[in-house]
Amino acid sequence: MQTICNPLVAAFKPYREENNQVLEKNARKWYRNITESPLPDTVKNNFEMVFTSWMQERFVNLSYEEVLKMFVELTPLEETRSYKELVAIGKKEGMQKIIVRLMARKFNINVQRVSPRLRPLRTKDIEELGEHLLFMDSYEDAFQWINDRKKKIK
Repeated sequence: MQTICNPLVAAFKPYREENNQVLEKNARKWYRNITESPLPDTVKNNFEMVFTSWMQERFVNLSYEEVLKMFVELTPLEETRSYKELVAIGKKEGMQKIIVRLMARKFNINVQRVSPRLRPLRTKDIEELGEHLLFMDSYEDAFQWINDRKKKIK
């Protein structure tokens, strides 16, 4: 069996290798050839996606996770960057909805007037607004606080 040196060749191995047993046995080595190559990250990511897509095509009766286990040491989902980013987005959106409803109710204004103003704020800004909202007497106070915070962000 020959050693693969070129990550591009490794990326297309799942397409070219006819024997699924050989493919399953060598997938981790071929994938590592891609991930450990000196190529720029964007190129490696593209090669990884190609490799993964071909592996999924070859093993259509397996789940995505089962296919990945053939060649990737899976990091627990909670430790992945994408998971953390998605949780942060969900947290921000959830807090934003609550603050929008609180402001609309407290100041008797339409939700549509509030919601767009909060979008540029960061999660910590929305949390802080929620605390300050308790002491604000008018929606003008709240909008002024939001506008001041947006200036600090830029």
